[in-house]
Amino acid sequence: MQQKIVIIDDESAAVAVVSGLIDMFCEDVLVVGTANTAVEGAAVIRAEKPDVVLLDIDMPGTTGFDLLDAFAQRSFKVIFITASSDFAIKALKARADDYLLKPVNPLELKLALEKLKAEQLKTAAASQRIALPDKNGYFYVHPGDIIHIAGDGSYVTVYLKNGDKKLVSRNIKTFDDQLTPLGFIRCHQSHLVNPAEVTQLRRVDGIFLVMSNGNEVAVSRAKKELVIKVLNG
Repeated sequence: MQQKIVIIDDESAAVAVVSGLIDMFCEDVLVVGTANTAVEGAAVIRAEKPDVVLLDIDMPGTTGFDLLDAFAQRSFKVIFITASSDFAIKALKARADDYLLKPVNPLELKLALEKLKAEQLKTAAASQRIALPDKNGYFYVHPGDIIHIAGDGSYVTVYLKNGDKKLVSRNIKTFDDQLTPLGFIRCHQSHLVNPAEVTQLRRVDGIFLVMSNGNEVAVSRAKKELVIKVLNG
């Protein structure tokens, strides 16, 4: 899931710096638009529908706060980027999702965007449903209700938080394509896990994830670093 970003700052050099930091340090992040005034920025937001707006506060004429007032229903997250800490309280009242000071620290920017992406993935997972075909038709579940999926050739077993398990005539790649963009981890060629349901990582004769239902799921050597990175944030 690529995160779409709009950068708004009255200084073109500041826009270029932040855009460069995103290119260098942030994965799966795309700058879809930039602007140097709040009025231009509002137009770019409406046209590009970004996930996150990186917004300067102290701009000539119309401020960043004025821009946010133009959006009664905000569909995007907001990270204020400003040279002054004086606006912190007002930023909180404006429902900003984060607040970074110039010069922007690359790690702080990366972590702020990753945090928002995780929140957006969680929201997306909660609002979607996937269809599990069975002999009587289809059984519908929310991704967040899935603990893990175990593959066996052209079949998978889907383990659910309510204790049920569903045998489904689909290969694991089908669910990998659906659920990995929502934050699930393909930790093994035969296993797909919901990281929110991992309770322990065990290193005994290999690496295993202990899931909330007590099942242990193997982690392949190729996926070890990815799994640890995701679980440890």
